[in-house]
Amino acid sequence: MRLQLRSCFLAVALPIFCVLALPPTGNAQVRAPLMDASADGAGSSPDPVTLPTNRKTANQIKAAHEYIAAKDWDNAVKLLQRVLDESEDSLLETPSKDPQGKEIIRRISARAEAERLLATLPKPGLTAYRVKFGGLAVVALGKARANPQLLDQVVRRYLLTDTGADALTSMGVTALDRGNVDEAADCFRRLLQRPDVDDLPPLTLFQAALAFHAANDAARENQVMQILGRRIGAAGE
Repeated sequence: MRLQLRSCFLAVALPIFCVLALPPTGNAQVRAPLMDASADGAGSSPDPVTLPTNRKTANQIKAAHEYIAAKDWDNAVKLLQRVLDESEDSLLETPSKDPQGKEIIRRISARAEAERLLATLPKPGLTAYRVKFGGLAVVALGKARANPQLLDQVVRRYLLTDTGADALTSMGVTALDRGNVDEAADCFRRLLQRPDVDDLPPLTLFQAALAFHAANDAARENQVMQILGRRIGAAGE
């Protein structure tokens, strides 16, 4: 069954990809800047090594940890969203240990940490986040439809909302449409990091598989094909 599904996918996907890979016409949509593939995952942030530290942001992240522990979802998600809304990223300094067990200070992106905390919230916390900020994300995406250059901002601020997934998918499809297969694959790789990846629309999963196939990322192509297989199997039951 898996081989048959993969063969059907390639038979359909390859002709479509040939069309998508053609040079865009004059009416093609302008591609939005792709997110940086660095640790912070944001579009216009400087290299993490040169990012400044920010005591206010560090305190917000610390307080968010405490609210999460107390299951105070409302205050936790408000603080995490404030970090994502900042126009510039910053570094967090956290104590850690190296492989030899020596105490060291580890520097991580504040945005990446805020996004990680949101992605790992239990279902009630993630639901609270989406209820609170889903509407704002929809408004932001509406503005980005008229100005695709704003799509990366929607992704940066609202990736864990349903609208954030739509924005990232749009960026990936636009990159694929323009023949930028590596950039398209980068978008869909980030989409696969969402905690609800199994619930993504089948069309989005198909587009992701197409991008990974074009970028020769066989591992992720197979991952997406397995998800699609489960979805198709469940629909047939």
